[in-house]
Parts: sequence; C-alpha cells; structure tokens
Amino acid sequence: SFNHRLVFAEWSSRTIPQRNHSQTVTTHLIELMEKGILIIGTLIIGIFHFGTEKFALGNVIRHESKKMELDLNQDLILSQTEFKNGKWISERDSLAGIEIKNGKWIWFYKGRKTETSDIYDIEIQKDSIYKSTDNIILTNRYKTQKFTILENNDELLSLYYIRMKITLNYIPEK
Repeated sequence: SFNHRLVFAEWSSRTIPQRNHSQTVTTHLIELMEKGILIIGTLIIGIFHFGTEKFALGNVIRHESKKMELDLNQDLILSQTEFKNGKWISERDSLAGIEIKNGKWIWFYKGRKTETSDIYDIEIQKDSIYKSTDNIILTNRYKTQKFTILENNDELLSLYYIRMKITLNYIPEK
C-alpha cells in the first residue's frame, strides 16, 4: 500500500502541473516594483520640471521688484544737498565734527589731517516708511554711510547712524 502511494505521488508530480507559489509571488512583486519605480520616476521628473519653472518665475519676480525699488528710490531723491555751508561740533567729543562745504560732507578731527576718505557726497532721501523723516546717504569711493535726520535747525543737527544704531548730536561751531 505504501508502494502504491509512492508510485502515485511520483506519477502525479510528472503529469499534474505543479504551481510554485513562491515563484508566482516573486514575479508579481517584481511587476509591482517596476510599476512603482516608473510612477516614482515620473513624479520626480514632474516635480523637477515644475519646480524649475517656479524657480525661474521667482527670479523674474525678484528682478522686477528690485527694478521697481530702484525706480522708487530714484523718485525719493530730493537734492544733492539741503545743508548750508558750516561746521558742526560733536556734543560727545569737542575735537570731532562735520564740515559742510560746497555740497560735500567732511568728517574732521581737530589736530588730524583730513583725508580723501573723510570727504563724502551728500544725498538726501525721504524715508520710504516714515515719509516725514529724511535720510542722508553719504558716499565716496571707499564707503557708504546712512543716517536718519532726527533734527536739523540752527541750533542742533541730530542724526541716527543706522548701521551702528546710535544717535549723534552736533552743535554749530561758534
């Protein structure tokens, strides 16, 4: 009886097609992975394509806004100088001061020779945020300095030095 079962098992394995479940599952998984890789690849290409278009659009918008800002700044320039010729002495250090002469801003320190790096062109602009205040932009080939005018009359020149965040007060030289 055992021999009959062995012969039947041998015969059935040759004549009845056997399914290899592990091979079927593996083939199915490979097909799913190929589809997944194809979908992920398509998504990556789409994201890259639309991302670069958005980046290019962002650069165009940034460039145009800078052009508009430059145009706006040009409109804000009032004049080269609205200061009278004269000398102003620092309230903190009586040897330091400003001389305004022929539309130039000259920093000086008594006892020291004035250098070309101490002489600046003056540009006055209305503050873009606080329209009631003016800014002074001093420029030469070495440096640019920006101040907000807090007060400017015959008795006091008060400036806020934006970069250093300090107030500088000057009185007219007597």
